[in-house]
Amino acid sequence: MIKRSLLLALGFGLLSSAVQAAQIIFTFTGSVLSSQSSEYEVGDSITTTFIVTENVATSFAPSGASYEWIEEDLTDPELFTTVTISGASGTWTRPDQSSSAPETIIGLYQGIATATSNDLIFEAAADIADDPNARNGLTIGGEPVYYVLLQGFMDPGMFSFDVDPVNLVDYFSSYVGSYAISAYDSSPSVIRLVNGDEISLALNTFTISIPEPTSAVIFLGGLMIPIFRRKRI
Repeated sequence: MIKRSLLLALGFGLLSSAVQAAQIIFTFTGSVLSSQSSEYEVGDSITTTFIVTENVATSFAPSGASYEWIEEDLTDPELFTTVTISGASGTWTRPDQSSSAPETIIGLYQGIATATSNDLIFEAAADIADDPNARNGLTIGGEPVYYVLLQGFMDPGMFSFDVDPVNLVDYFSSYVGSYAISAYDSSPSVIRLVNGDEISLALNTFTISIPEPTSAVIFLGGLMIPIFRRKRI
């Protein structure tokens, strides 16, 4: 009986850990406004995805209608475990050169585009100003990507700013869905390559999603089923 109870406790513990490790995925879609890279043409559709697995708290105490999650030192919690760009190659790797900390930001604000707009900024960069050899693992047309800035604004009241402090995964998990996002007229989103080429973007859709439970969770659940069965005498 004691053995069975221990197995049950262990099983629930493993299952709970697996569930708590759920990811949250942010996806931006838009179109190319201009491109110095031959890999894209004006009007091409482009999708960028950011995956977060850590429930990081806001970097500063929320001030008014703004939340910021910032990673600018190797001792900071890692914001993005994966970044993908349609048309890019390679695998996102956190910039970790000793002289080049990552420059990663998720910013949620109110009142930038208009007095009541909800404004969003996602930035993922390798600080090549401090270290010319810093890289993030992504390439476009063979050229390393070092800077990704996606920004735009949404309808007023889309997000709530009455929670303090704010944990990243907990907060955005309440907003799963797809939303229209508009580009700033004078400050479009941009992807920059080490060779100086830029791709500017106009965003149109922002999606927040949580993936289905992984096969690991299903597997662990399956292992627990026999524990509940009694042997026939």
